[in-house]
Amino acid sequence: MISRRRTLKSNKGMVKGLGLLAVFVVMLVLMNNMQMLTVVVEQMLTPRQFDFAALEATNELRKEYYGVIAGFWEHSSDTLFDRIEMMDDGIIWQYTEYMFMTPRGEIDTLKRISTSFLHPVSFGNDNSRALSDFRMIREIWIRPDTCFGRRTFIDFASSDFLQEDDVFIFNNVAYTRFDGDIKEFFPVGALALLRPNPITFAMLSCNTETPVRDWIRRRIIQSFENRQINAADIRAERQNLLENFFIPLCLTRIEARFEAGQEWSLDLRVVVAPDGSVDTVLVRGRGFASQASRLPIINEAKLWKFPTTDGQTTADTLHFVGTLTQQKR
Repeated sequence: MISRRRTLKSNKGMVKGLGLLAVFVVMLVLMNNMQMLTVVVEQMLTPRQFDFAALEATNELRKEYYGVIAGFWEHSSDTLFDRIEMMDDGIIWQYTEYMFMTPRGEIDTLKRISTSFLHPVSFGNDNSRALSDFRMIREIWIRPDTCFGRRTFIDFASSDFLQEDDVFIFNNVAYTRFDGDIKEFFPVGALALLRPNPITFAMLSCNTETPVRDWIRRRIIQSFENRQINAADIRAERQNLLENFFIPLCLTRIEARFEAGQEWSLDLRVVVAPDGSVDTVLVRGRGFASQASRLPIINEAKLWKFPTTDGQTTADTLHFVGTLTQQKR
């Protein structure tokens, strides 16, 4: 009984000693950081100062810019058909068609309906150019099954209004004003898919962060499925896919790193396994010295699939070397 009391007393003394030591350490830290703590406390207690005049001026520029770009805009080319209704409060309604020619020479189309919000944060000297926060509110993809994309994501957008030509350049795509019947601007029922209703509630997710690139890759792979390719022609078929389809698709992963007109070289070697999957990817070239710059190409190439033949029992190495120039869309 006596030994137990001594043990308890000893434990209490130890705890008390540790507590005093902890207080001592905290005091030392506080003394050494007193100046920093004083600054932090002053910042917390000092009322925040806003430049209301500057904020109001920016809001006025934003309203003025919305007024200039508001309206119905369209772009039409071999690969992109896009219509935008720009509201005077920054809300965007958009219908987009991405056109793609498959390896078999067929034109395939991916459609998107979306609504988003454009919030300019800085302006050029003449207020005709703006850099903006771009918030996607909702997007629906038709491929041909219908699915919803990311409900909300934030990106950046550049826009430039060329007043003399009445051209609106949005993220490097040039739009002209729509002069047809406004009732025919959007396909019938398209915008209804963006509003809550039993159809949209039952709609599945597209389950991808890059719907256009994933769709094109899938369409390329589907183009040679169930085809009988002669063993003598298999390498030529693969090289054609690499150079004319997979390489352009791959470059969409990296084009944002380069400015328009900038050139870079790419030396790419892809080892294709007997089953058509990609086994090894080697990337070299000007602009790809770091692992971070090579990784997007490597990750993309690992998703490729090449045609096979019954007589193909060994791996095959495909090679691409080229100097490429970043183009404006």
